[in-house]
Amino acid sequence: MKRALLLKLLILIVALAFLGCVAVFAAVEEPRVDVVIESYDKTLAKGSVSASYFSDAVQKLGKENGLSVVIAKTLKEDEIYSINEITNNYINGTGKWLGFIIHNGKLIQDENFLNMALSPGDKVVLYYGSKTDTKIASNMDFIEKDSTLTVKIYGEQVVWNTDSGKVTSETIFESIKGAKVHLKFMDGREQVALTSDAGEAVFYNVSAGIYNCYAEGYSGKNLPLIVKTINKQFAFGINDPSSITRAEFSAVLAAYKNIVSSSGSIRISDISGAKYEKEITSLASNGYISGYSDGTFKPDKPISLLEGAVILSRFYESVPDYQAESGIPSWAGKSIATAKSNGILNGITAGYSEVINEELLIKLFLNMK
Repeated sequence: MKRALLLKLLILIVALAFLGCVAVFAAVEEPRVDVVIESYDKTLAKGSVSASYFSDAVQKLGKENGLSVVIAKTLKEDEIYSINEITNNYINGTGKWLGFIIHNGKLIQDENFLNMALSPGDKVVLYYGSKTDTKIASNMDFIEKDSTLTVKIYGEQVVWNTDSGKVTSETIFESIKGAKVHLKFMDGREQVALTSDAGEAVFYNVSAGIYNCYAEGYSGKNLPLIVKTINKQFAFGINDPSSITRAEFSAVLAAYKNIVSSSGSIRISDISGAKYEKEITSLASNGYISGYSDGTFKPDKPISLLEGAVILSRFYESVPDYQAESGIPSWAGKSIATAKSNGILNGITAGYSEVINEELLIKLFLNMK
């Protein structure tokens, strides 16, 4: 009798222990990561999935996008055999499916990349290219001087090495020559330049505004010269990205809306000789800005979100009726209501008194589209 009871108790303990382990494993969530699959000539898929390993992330994204992902398992390592029938050595007998992750801003490679463990926020990149011909552009720097913009493209990789029996890592910096850099303005205008031996592409006569920049290119074997890991939006003509001045805001706005001077009267006393005087004059003569009650514009003063939203609202028809918002001065109430009704402030959580920085500036202008 006692033996039977002890046996039942033991079975119960084992069962509870098993259920506890199941509960623990069930509670562990797979990290959410961004994934992109780059073919030799275009992006096949990009998105966000939950996965613990590189191979899982690629297969899940492929399934969501109707891609046929075939993984070959060998004694040495697993490898991508094909995606949508694009096999290794597909381009002129060359090329291979390769991959890396970007973890905490660092690009990390491994020979057996498919088995790399993932962490929340990682970016998983699978691309078709060559270990010798294809470069990974993980960094893009912007250098401004007057109306000239220099874009520097280079790779920064963390390469893991186990040849010595110890796991070591090495950070490699490499300038990328021959990449085609695209500089696109918000109205669709575009300039293109190639990077030099130093990995620099130079653009001349660049006006103040918000730009989108990315790089691409192909080697002599028609394989990708560069893996497009970066696509940056930035504001040109800004002295301090953390604090946009009223003059800089006006310059970006005038360029974006292509505003030219009209015959309208201007009653601003302090813009003669100021940087972006022409752009400020264009906006003022068309009634989009009027300055302060004392007749000044204060071009070098940082512009607040409230002031910026009021100016942008003048490009829309005013709302006929609105409910006064607490904390908004009476002179700005209708303008803020108009800005909100037209989506200018969508996704913006900053307070109205906060100074507009580069990130906020870009959000405001993108919301005007």
